[in-house]
Amino acid sequence: MILDNNNGIEYYDLLNQARIQTVAEWERILKHEIEEHRGFDFVSKVLIEMYKTPNYTIFCREFEKQQNIGGLNLRVGEFRDRIRKLDGINFPAQIRDDTKTDRAWNIPFKTSEEINSKKENTGKFCWILREELIEALENVMPYLKEYRREFSNQYSTIEYYDNSIMNKSVEYIDSQIILNNALSQVSIEEKNRTSSKITPKKDYIKKQIRNKIIGDSGEKKVVQQEKERLLKAGKTNLAQKVHIVDSDAYGYDVESFDENGNPKHIEVKTSTSSSNDICFYISAHEVEVAKMDDAYELHYLYCVKEKILKTIIFSNQQLKFDIFKNHIKPVQYMIDIKNDS
Repeated sequence: MILDNNNGIEYYDLLNQARIQTVAEWERILKHEIEEHRGFDFVSKVLIEMYKTPNYTIFCREFEKQQNIGGLNLRVGEFRDRIRKLDGINFPAQIRDDTKTDRAWNIPFKTSEEINSKKENTGKFCWILREELIEALENVMPYLKEYRREFSNQYSTIEYYDNSIMNKSVEYIDSQIILNNALSQVSIEEKNRTSSKITPKKDYIKKQIRNKIIGDSGEKKVVQQEKERLLKAGKTNLAQKVHIVDSDAYGYDVESFDENGNPKHIEVKTSTSSSNDICFYISAHEVEVAKMDDAYELHYLYCVKEKILKTIIFSNQQLKFDIFKNHIKPVQYMIDIKNDS
């Protein structure tokens, strides 16, 4: 799959250039599909089902099997051809220089270099609903926003952190001032504690998925912040190496560097709270890694829903000699009974 690198535009930038530019155009296309088209229901079976998925993202072949749709590439091409017949809807061709055919998928969807480059996605190619199309879907079918929040399946409570947090400006809070002004014990507690209150299983699943999405968005934001810091320092080669680690076994989330090339191992905690009080969970494994690893630091991101995202960076020294001594309490225990029988 090859595209010309026109005028220095990067490969994925070129792939993701929107060919239908406005929300109003998409609204007109959707209304025409709903009212006029007979046959395969592309809006309900593809667009709305994609709207339900995490971060509006699918892999074509997997999605075909899940939704029992044959020839999804062909369905997208048919959708493009119907759009082409609408008066006043014009979009440029995006030619594949290996086959000289128009990329139909690129009209309603974009893709992601980050997702496609992951080892587990080798041989796959992701499609993501375009932002203009998402907004048009919600305008034409306003129930979707509430429906998205109330999904009873595993994708319930998906919110818009991942789409918005990357564009937020960041206010850095001095961690030493926070520690100096600490008037009461700040709880840094064990992750995934068992609550004394029994809640329905689906509520627990919703909460876990919601927390996972918020946490993932925070990790991506820290990668962005670290890259920007290194680029400003003229360390382009180091900025390119910043990444999210692929296993919880590390005890931290992001590998980065200081301006001298020394490693930084960053644990990321992300909260929707806008309170000045700091409270989050940390695992016993993360605490032990922090105690042994001088390159370890913790980034606490909060005010996720506010206009300005706030970040506090706790150094390894602050963690070991203040926080882990003065602001930590155990809230979870393990029963371990050895049985020789």
